[in-house]
Amino acid sequence: MIPPKRTSLRAAASDGKPAPKDSRYYLRSIGKALEVVAILKSSPQPLSFNDILCKVKLVKSSLFRIVYTLEVAGYLRKTGGGLYEISPDIGPLVDRQFTRQLISAAMPWMAQLNREFRETISLGVLMNNHVEVVAVIESLELVRMSSVVGRILPPHASSLGKSITAFQTEELREKLVRNYGLSPFTPKTIIDETQLREEYAKVRALGYGVDMEEATPGGCCLGTPIFTRNDSVLSGISVSLPGNRLADRQDKLIAGLQAASKAITRALS
Repeated sequence: MIPPKRTSLRAAASDGKPAPKDSRYYLRSIGKALEVVAILKSSPQPLSFNDILCKVKLVKSSLFRIVYTLEVAGYLRKTGGGLYEISPDIGPLVDRQFTRQLISAAMPWMAQLNREFRETISLGVLMNNHVEVVAVIESLELVRMSSVVGRILPPHASSLGKSITAFQTEELREKLVRNYGLSPFTPKTIIDETQLREEYAKVRALGYGVDMEEATPGGCCLGTPIFTRNDSVLSGISVSLPGNRLADRQDKLIAGLQAASKAITRALS
């Protein structure tokens, strides 16, 4: 798939384009500090100093000063086991920064999927305690499945919610499900905890999630996770359509989503 020219799309943030880089004004120490924050944000669990050192091209003494400064300033905190993680107080700020970068990287691929399949394409992001839609391109068809930016996705019933939640730690999965609740939207909604755990295992094995009239009667949705360079999942992309238009298109839709997800991963690396 070759990404097209950027298209103006409805999203939760600006286009997220990075500011022009000029080496005369670039402060390497600040850049490295932001890189440390980004690494910890994309990690599903706290990291040791040596873990961070392996990911950042710095000598140990320089990284120590950066980590120490970020900790004193309240951007990082040390766990009881001596590991580092993002401070909860700045979690939303980091979420917004990552979301802007993600939307910028995903827009061309979302537009291409929308043109190819003529169905609604959505981008979801894992926030502190929920999965949220951050960008949408509506279907070109008159009869369509719609979504809106800012929608909180059910982790047990939507394909995006499943495809992101399934790849989290067991503790975070339980937190996401507990915060949302196992609400039954249709007779096909999974509300049994054991069945839901099996569904998440299936998503991890297949590499995608499905919603076959589980969130909306007559509606179908397919979603794939977007991996970070650390192999964690903070976001995902999906296609939504009326069930009567799914027919034998499922394999092509999944292949298109997975190709787009991999391309977005490369763009974010």
